[in-house]
Amino acid sequence: MDASMTEHNKELPVALVHEARLRLFQPTRRPSSNEIKESIKTSAGLVTIEHRAVMRGGRVIARPLGQAHADLLDAMRSSALASAHDGAGRLVMLIDPARARRAGGFKCSLSAVRELANDLIGATIEIHEPMKLKIRGHLIDTLREAVDTSGKVIELDNPLQRAGFSKTRNLWAVTVGDVGMMLLRRDLRVNYELRQIVALQSGMAQAVARWLLGQSRDRQPNGGWRLDTVIQAIAGDLRDAALRNARRDIRRASDDLSKLGIIVEDDRVSLEANAKRVANARGRVANARGRVANAREIGEACS
Repeated sequence: MDASMTEHNKELPVALVHEARLRLFQPTRRPSSNEIKESIKTSAGLVTIEHRAVMRGGRVIARPLGQAHADLLDAMRSSALASAHDGAGRLVMLIDPARARRAGGFKCSLSAVRELANDLIGATIEIHEPMKLKIRGHLIDTLREAVDTSGKVIELDNPLQRAGFSKTRNLWAVTVGDVGMMLLRRDLRVNYELRQIVALQSGMAQAVARWLLGQSRDRQPNGGWRLDTVIQAIAGDLRDAALRNARRDIRRASDDLSKLGIIVEDDRVSLEANAKRVANARGRVANARGRVANAREIGEACS
């Protein structure tokens, strides 16, 4: 964060509705693709995604986005210590990587989390439809060490004061990309409690939760949606075996989904009365608690 930045006072959402509706993130913890570039058509619109490409074993492979990437993006927005607009009008979030890692429920190393961030940075997304969101760019443009107005790296004390751990940890300055900015400006916001999404063991169940919590309870079909309809919305057309596996994963997660106000019964899935409102309220309370903790931590670091 530097002197050319202006303060951003609006609360960051946990997620944006069209991230799920346009299937920017595959419904799995282990995304894969045979193509570097692919087009995805849903009832909500049309996108083209050019995945980050890396060399592995002498060949180029795609690194598509999945639910772990969605967890990280949600975690950074919900745990940001502060945010500001830079001179180009882009939002820059001040991120404590340790806090974001906890918020996203990551058990992997920080370097593995950084690799997920690199995938987010490397994915070029073009939204063709809906027209109100038409844009080409990235969800995240850059991730670098955060510095103050004097150019000094911003640090926080590291609570892990054991051998092999540094006494301090550097913060990240994460710049939101053009696609991320468009969604923040024009899309509907969702403020679910991230820890309940992260607690779901299945990427398919996570994707179902993200899609449903962006729907209107008052406009849901009588008796809810057909389970296969929801699966198609988040995963596209699946072969018989993959469809059976998707149904199984969602039904196995029914108890955890019910905590989010999502009811799975037989071949139907629905939102409980006021489920979206309750989930958003819980999310806002959790986010408010996090902001209080963030403010205290920043204050302690600066005192």
